Amino acid sequence: MNLNDKRELVKSKQEAVKTKAAELEALKAKASKAEGDDLKKVAGEVSEMTKCIAADTEEINRLNEEIKTEEKALDEIARKEEERMQKEKSAAGANKTDYLKSKQALEDFAQVLIDNAGRKKEDVKKAWELKLREKGITNPEVMFPVPVVSAIQDTFEAAGTIFATLRKAYGFTVFSNALNTVTDETGRASQHKIGKSKTEQVIDLDLKEIRCDFIYKYIEIPAKVLRETQSTGAVINYVLTELPQRILWEIERASVLGDGRATGADGKITSYEAMVDADATYMTEVPGSGSFYTDLVTMLANIRAQGDVYLVTSKLALAELRTQKATGSGEFMIPIGVDLAAALGVKEIFTPQWFPAPKELAEGDIKAVAYVGQSYIVIGDDTMSNYENFLLMDNQHQYLAELYTGGALMSPLSAAKLTISEIEEG
Repeated sequence: MNLNDKRELVKSKQEAVKTKAAELEALKAKASKAEGDDLKKVAGEVSEMTKCIAADTEEINRLNEEIKTEEKALDEIARKEEERMQKEKSAAGANKTDYLKSKQALEDFAQVLIDNAGRKKEDVKKAWELKLREKGITNPEVMFPVPVVSAIQDTFEAAGTIFATLRKAYGFTVFSNALNTVTDETGRASQHKIGKSKTEQVIDLDLKEIRCDFIYKYIEIPAKVLRETQSTGAVINYVLTELPQRILWEIERASVLGDGRATGADGKITSYEAMVDADATYMTEVPGSGSFYTDLVTMLANIRAQGDVYLVTSKLALAELRTQKATGSGEFMIPIGVDLAAALGVKEIFTPQWFPAPKELAEGDIKAVAYVGQSYIVIGDDTMSNYENFLLMDNQHQYLAELYTGGALMSPLSAAKLTISEIEEG
């Protein structure tokens, strides 16, 4: 009898014991009312039923012991097999790690790209798998040398200054938010007063939606250059670091000021909402008064959303802040050596190259932006796709990196912008 048969037999005997136990209770009830010969007869039936139940119970216990012993033996076999597989996996993993971390792996990968130039992506993948199998690596999910993977992943995770502060909701390709914009007494919760009718809450929903799109960077490299740098892997490392970095720079610019391209222009990034273009529910505009320090304090005071606040401006504007002196005393508004971010009450100050300097600005232009990082939601993919192709006619290798993503401000009064005013120009 195999293990499953024994389990089924235990179940059937347990059901039989339940049935006999019920019959035994009925016999006992009958015996309590019987007399004379009837009592003797019923008493005999009670005794026989009790013996049957005891025998079945003993059989169930015996079978359970056998099942327990057999299950323990099976568990031990499974454990030993798991240990064996784990040892094999560890050995293969050690070989895989040693090779994929090596300079040779990078050179082999470059050679595979060269040898398969112009072929389909699937052909390149198969060629690399064959190379891995030559090295004893049989798990086909391993597709890149460690330096290549690190170049992509490190760039994506660490790129970013501004990008790193934004709230990530990866996995969503569309994200919707419904915000009740009624903030006066009609939209507030209130206590009920006995004898008074309850007042219906007034709701005016502001529906906002983020949709992803592809943001990409593309580059061509002559086959000769790739061949000449094959032994160091310099070009591959450069491409796989440079392309993702460029994408994140564009995302950061698009999320703060917009990408600078005209509406409707080819390549304009629209899946990221520029903070400065968000409506008054989310973004507050503060006109400059002539004192950059005072203006910044006023701008930051207009942010009501909870969370760490970040400031974005130009290096020249920051220099203006550092050298601004108090009226009358001639002393600096913020003493030399004091942390500017701490003095202003912000988590960090960013001065990206794409932020315009004050001398480049006219009336109405933006001099600084502040935002709550957790209020700007980024959706889409959490890794970049990378493609390689070869143009036979031009003898060029083409590299493309792209990210399916989007983002927008999603909390009320979570950002503010400081604009140049006529007072400042005068």
